[in-house]
Amino acid sequence: MVGHKKCRKPRRQLDGFEPVRLTLSERGKEILEFLSLRGSPSKAAEAAGITRPTMSYWVKKLKKLGYIHGTLDGACHLYELTDSGSKILTGSEEDRSVIVLEDYPIKFDVVSWGRADCLAWKKLGEPRNWVKLGFRVGSIQVVRTTKSVIVHPGRLRGDNSWRLIFVAGQECDRVARWLERNADIVLRPGEPIRKPGFQVYDQLAEEVTRHFTFKNQDGEGADRSPPAVKGHWELGPEAANDFIRMSSRLKLATRQLYRLEGDLEKLEDGLLPALDAWTKVGQQLLKVLSKLGQMEEPEAPLKAKGKDERLGYVC
Repeated sequence: MVGHKKCRKPRRQLDGFEPVRLTLSERGKEILEFLSLRGSPSKAAEAAGITRPTMSYWVKKLKKLGYIHGTLDGACHLYELTDSGSKILTGSEEDRSVIVLEDYPIKFDVVSWGRADCLAWKKLGEPRNWVKLGFRVGSIQVVRTTKSVIVHPGRLRGDNSWRLIFVAGQECDRVARWLERNADIVLRPGEPIRKPGFQVYDQLAEEVTRHFTFKNQDGEGADRSPPAVKGHWELGPEAANDFIRMSSRLKLATRQLYRLEGDLEKLEDGLLPALDAWTKVGQQLLKVLSKLGQMEEPEAPLKAKGKDERLGYVC
């Protein structure tokens, strides 16, 4: 229609939707960051806005530099940071497990749908007598309900639960801004539709879940049920961060104990000569006191001659 802006279909990367880059500036560090968050090269490529061949080049280069190493998750190849890769991003070589933030969707209530019908919505299902529509942009899924838009950022990987929540929220907000700018949809501020859930993968969880799984009343525990194929801990944000830093804290405590032991040895080295000197002084003092005790006491003075009144005679 005349006077209306031309509809713009969603592309592989949203117009004006730049990938999250936090504090990294160099391109190699950016790719390393996306790999650490997504794990899968294909998802990392979509999130970073680059082609898969370009991502393959970076994966080979980062593996050659020793910054990442690959693991096989079913039929998918996933990549995790090595200690050197962790140092590049965080400045620390601490041993760390992997935290995975499960899909943390944000719901945006719709004030006005604008030109939403011009977007390439696809039918995703018909739950409870309404048609579920949506489309995918990279690894992010946008779902349309009758009164809202729900943005699903997908699973994110890293080593800090609060940082992963921040990244998920930032990606959802940027998608919402794109919808407002390109489809004239008016949205209210977004709200999470559920609490964040984290999966922590390490060897201990793998061993435990081979024998049994469990969950407490807060939903935290150990599990290996689908879609996960590896044993993992299911934790909240605080517990996930505490667990992931447990080994580094133990190492720090060990280093502090060694440092304290060294300080005590130095103190001992300085005190021993002083103690020896005081011991010798004490021994000399005891000798002096002993000699003084052995000296004879002076004789009592003679009484003056006079009459003893009791005896009645003169001495």
